[in-house]
Amino acid sequence: MKFLKNFIFAINLILLINIFVFADISVEKKNPIPPIDYIGTGGAGVASYGKSGMIFMNPASTAVDPDYWKIYIFNLGCGVNNELIEFFQQLSKISESDDENISSNKIDVESIVKLKALLAMQGPLSAGYVGKGFTFFVYDSLFNSLSLIPSTGLPYVSTVFLWDIGLMGGYSSKLPDEWIEFTKPAKIDAIYAGFLIKWIHRFKFVDERLHLLSLVDTFASMINNSSNKGFDYGNAFGTDLGTIIKWNNIGIGDIALGITLKDLFLPFFGWDRYNVKFQKIQSINSNTIFTPSFDIGVSYVFSEKYADGPWDFIFYRPSFYFDLVNSFDFSESFFNKVRMGAETRLFKFLALRMGLNKGYFSFGLGIEIPVLKVEFAYYTEEMGSYPGSNPVQIYMLNMALMIP
Repeated sequence: MKFLKNFIFAINLILLINIFVFADISVEKKNPIPPIDYIGTGGAGVASYGKSGMIFMNPASTAVDPDYWKIYIFNLGCGVNNELIEFFQQLSKISESDDENISSNKIDVESIVKLKALLAMQGPLSAGYVGKGFTFFVYDSLFNSLSLIPSTGLPYVSTVFLWDIGLMGGYSSKLPDEWIEFTKPAKIDAIYAGFLIKWIHRFKFVDERLHLLSLVDTFASMINNSSNKGFDYGNAFGTDLGTIIKWNNIGIGDIALGITLKDLFLPFFGWDRYNVKFQKIQSINSNTIFTPSFDIGVSYVFSEKYADGPWDFIFYRPSFYFDLVNSFDFSESFFNKVRMGAETRLFKFLALRMGLNKGYFSFGLGIEIPVLKVEFAYYTEEMGSYPGSNPVQIYMLNMALMIP
C-alpha cells in the first residue's frame, strides 16, 4: 500500500508545519459531543455510511450509498450529566422537607459541594440536504459545563459555555476505476473521496475560576451593560477532507477503511466581546485556532445479499466499528483516542447500539419511521487528559424530522 504510506507521510508533514507556524496561537476547544447516532457506538464511525450524522464523521461518506439521501427539516436534542440529575434530586429533597432544619442525613452535602453540571443541546437549527455525494447543511449545537472548585470559604465556579452555529457544504464521489489501477494488488473494490467546507460562528463565555459571590454580579452586569463583562464572538472557515476505501464480500460482509483530516487549514478565530444586546464592547487582541485532527477507522457491515433471510427481519445488517481519533496528538492518553462499537436493527426500524468511548461503556437506541426519528444515548465523556481523571456520565435524547 505505497499510496497509503505516502498519504500518511504527507499528513504528518502538514501537521508538523502547522505546529511550527502556529505554535504561539492558543488552541480553541472543540465541541466534544458527537452526533447522537454515533454516541451509542462509542463515537466510532469514521468508516461508516448511510447514517444521519455521517457528515460530521467523514465527508466521503455521502457517496458510498447511492440510494441514501435526506432532507433535514428540524432537530432538537438535549443531554445532561448524571451529577446534575442527582443535584436536582437533592434540591427536591430540600423543597419537600417539612422540617425547619434539614438534617444532613436527608441530603448529600458532598454531592452539592462537588457539583459538576453539563448541559448539551443539538438544534433546533438543523436543516439541509445530505446524500448522493452532496452536502448543504446548517446546524447549531450548545455545550455548557459548570463545576464547583472547593476552597477555603465559598467554592469557586469553573464554567465553559460554547454555542456554535455552522454552515456546511461539500461534495464526494467514487473515484473512476482507471484512477485506481495501482490498487489492484490490494484488491480494492472502490475508493470514495470528499471534502467539506464549513463556516463556524462561535459564541462563548469561559471563566475557569469565577468566585461564587461574583457569579450573580457577573451575569447582572452583562444584562445591564454596566461593565466590560460579556460573551465573546468569533467566526472561522474550516475544511475537512476524507476518503473511504472499500473491500466488498469479505466473508459475509464488506470492509471499509475511513481516513479523515479535519480542520486542515486551521480555522482561525478573531474575537470581539459583546453584551447580551449584541452591542460590541471591545475587540480582543488574541486569536485561537482549531488544530487539525487525523482520524482513521475501519468498519465491517454485513452485505446486502445476506439481508434476505428470515433471521434478518430481526437482526438487519449488523455493523462493527473501530476508530483512532486525533491520532497524532500525543498530549493525551492513547486510550482517550480509541472508539469502538456495534450496531444492528430490530425489525429494520429499531436501532440498537453498544460501544466503548475512551474506555467507557456507551449505549444507544433509535426509532426511525418515515419523517420522524427519535434517539436516546448514554455514554461517559472523559473531560480530562487521561482515563479516570474527570469522567462525566451523560444522557441524551433527540428528535428529528426529515424527508424521506
